[in-house]
Amino acid sequence: MTWKKITYGWVTQTYKDNVCIEQDFFAGDEVQAEDMDGEPIDHPREEQYQPFDMIQPYPGGSKNAPNVTL
Repeated sequence: MTWKKITYGWVTQTYKDNVCIEQDFFAGDEVQAEDMDGEPIDHPREEQYQPFDMIQPYPGGSKNAPNVTL
C-alpha cells in the first residue's frame, strides 16, 4: 500500500545580514496518514523509521550553492 505520512512541526531560521545561516527543524508529535488521493487513513504503526534529514543553508546563501541532483 502506498500512503503519505504528514508530520506537523516548525523551523527556526537564523539570519545574518539578511542571509539564512542556520536552520533548526522540529518535528511535532502530531502525525496523520492519508492515501494517495489525500483521504485520511489509519496510521500504519509498522512503518520503518525514516529520519528527518534536513539540509543546512549553503554559506553565503542559496544563490552560491552548487547544483545538486538527488
